[in-house]
Amino acid sequence: VWETTTTQDIGTFYDAIKAHFFTFFYALIQEVRMEEKKTEDFSKFALGLRKLRRRRWFLWGVILVYVPLIWLAPRLTNFGFQTSKVFIVWFLFVLVSSILVATGKCPRCGKLFYIKELALFYLRRRCLHCGLHITADKK
Repeated sequence: VWETTTTQDIGTFYDAIKAHFFTFFYALIQEVRMEEKKTEDFSKFALGLRKLRRRRWFLWGVILVYVPLIWLAPRLTNFGFQTSKVFIVWFLFVLVSSILVATGKCPRCGKLFYIKELALFYLRRRCLHCGLHITADKK
C-alpha cells in the first residue's frame, strides 16, 4: 500500500532536518569557541590590561584622596580662597583620570573597555563587548 505524500509533509520533513542540523552545527560551533577561549593566550593582552588597571587605580586613588585633602586644605590655608583652588585642582585630576579610564581600549577587541553605547560602567571588571576580564593575564 502506497501512501501519498503532500508537499506540506515534505516541507515539514525538510524543516525538521534543517532544525536538527542547525542545532547540531550550532552546538559544534559553540564547542569550538569554548576550546578557543580555553586555549587563548592571555599573556599577549598583559600590557593593555596593565595599562587599564593602572588608569583605574589612579582614578580611585584620586577619588579617595578627596576627603583628607578637603579636610586638610582649610587648616593649611587658613580657610581662605586657597581651599577652592585645592578643590579645583582635585576636580581637574578627577576629570582627566575619569576620561583616561573611559577611553581605555580593550586589548582583545579594540573597543572601549568601560563604555557600551552611551552607558559608562567604571565598576565593571569585564570588557562590555568581548567579556575579557581585567585580570585575565594574571590567571
